Amino acid sequence: MKLIVRLNGGIGNQMFQYAAARALAQRNSVPLLIDTTQCERGGRRFGLNVFNISSKTAYPHGLRRAAFRIACSPKPAVRLVSRATRKALGFELIKESSRYQVDSPVRDMQIRRTVCLQGYWQAPGYFRGA
Repeated sequence: MKLIVRLNGGIGNQMFQYAAARALAQRNSVPLLIDTTQCERGGRRFGLNVFNISSKTAYPHGLRRAAFRIACSPKPAVRLVSRATRKALGFELIKESSRYQVDSPVRDMQIRRTVCLQGYWQAPGYFRGA
């Protein structure tokens, strides 16, 4: 069991994503891994390296990294392949349902398998009091 957070956007977005995921990982006593593949593909680079964070990179290179990117793909044309790849890698993808509002089932979830968070997670309720 572990929690993976997909980082994207600028440093502000990355800070929200990391804070929400760190709080959820701490509440569940599971390790937090970060995925920077979106940072590498977009115009924004990974920016949290200026902070003293203790998270390791999920799937830093190789075939598992490529499979992870397919597993998280939002493209409708690869939806079935994405689902099958997530099953093969053994994780569940949780997408943010709405911006700026706390999705209580996500905030309060009990992690029982590897989970990957994808979204911006900009509501302070995700990490307040963590």
